[in-house]
Amino acid sequence: MLTLHVHDLTPWASRALIFSMALMSAACATENAALQRAQLAYEQARQDPEIRREAPLALHEAEQALRQAEQASDEEEVNHLAYLAERGVEIARAEAGRKTAEARAEGSSRSAITS
Repeated sequence: MLTLHVHDLTPWASRALIFSMALMSAACATENAALQRAQLAYEQARQDPEIRREAPLALHEAEQALRQAEQASDEEEVNHLAYLAERGVEIARAEAGRKTAEARAEGSSRSAITS
């Protein structure tokens, strides 16, 4: 088993190791803002019963894009997939709103005909 101690390294190598560890910690601590927005938008939509009922396919497609964004390692790809996930949530919201409005309009036109 190989054990590495910082004091066994040259001063330059130990500084490089410490700097690399600090960068990795910072990268893990700061999650992508676009991904965070997409996650929030998806969670809010997922908790909306109207969206779940009226636009399940669009919501599922947004979820797929979000899961791909969460797995992506390249920041540009994360941003792109997070963007697609957010747009997917917007599509699900619009579709649910349209279907709900159509159902209300149909219900009110039926009641007007029977009156």
